[in-house]
Amino acid sequence: MTTRPSNAMNHAVGGNAFDRFYQSPRGHETHRAITAAIAELWGEHLAEVCVLGYGAPFDKDDFNAHRMIGLQPACLPPGLVAPPESSHSQPSSSQRARPSAPIVMDARLPLTDGCLDRLVMLHCLEFSTDPGALLREAWRVLNGEGRLMIVAPHRLGLWARAEDTPFGHGRPYSLLQLQNLLAESMLTYQGHRRALTTPPRGGERGAWLVAAFVIRRWFRQLAGVIVIDARKELLSPVIPARRSFTLSPLSPSLSPHGAIS
Repeated sequence: MTTRPSNAMNHAVGGNAFDRFYQSPRGHETHRAITAAIAELWGEHLAEVCVLGYGAPFDKDDFNAHRMIGLQPACLPPGLVAPPESSHSQPSSSQRARPSAPIVMDARLPLTDGCLDRLVMLHCLEFSTDPGALLREAWRVLNGEGRLMIVAPHRLGLWARAEDTPFGHGRPYSLLQLQNLLAESMLTYQGHRRALTTPPRGGERGAWLVAAFVIRRWFRQLAGVIVIDARKELLSPVIPARRSFTLSPLSPSLSPHGAIS
């Protein structure tokens, strides 16, 4: 599956499209939905969390963490995300309080082995050209009890088709695809939540509320985002060895020609 083009959102929003989206009412709703899903999966207080991707709209309080580190992978499309040092959008008060996230190569993070307890991929995996290598790099930097949280556009969701939102770009995933990627990278699935159960576009408010209720009540598989939690696995799965055996020579009495010469 190829990465989808980003022209629609860039034309509709312009400049740093992600920033502008998160400053809109839909962006505020998205922020609340994602942080609520993360809080359900990671309810405890964290000493430190590292956000890999586009985490500018989020701060340490959104993750219930004492400290937050931000890293922006180079794979993010420049048409959607301006470099941190050259963003022309007006930052919010929370953004002004945080330093810009440095741009890094997602295939080789500037972090030592096993240095992280919690890692969040937000607006990240869907833009990676090699998701497997990215997840193996996540495994490398997580410590023995490390946990990984991935926030990814849902392949079956309505938001994956809305190109005027961040989730309408990159490569969307199904839950099964994410679980398979995790297993291949020695990351054990712990649980997931679906977020953004409202339609991505507004329209007449009454119809919008009805659609939101129907999706939330009966069609949660149409939610726009999958938030999935995984734990680092230190040992690869043990596959039982196949039993081998050797055929013994036939005894003379069983030989088709009588005695064996």
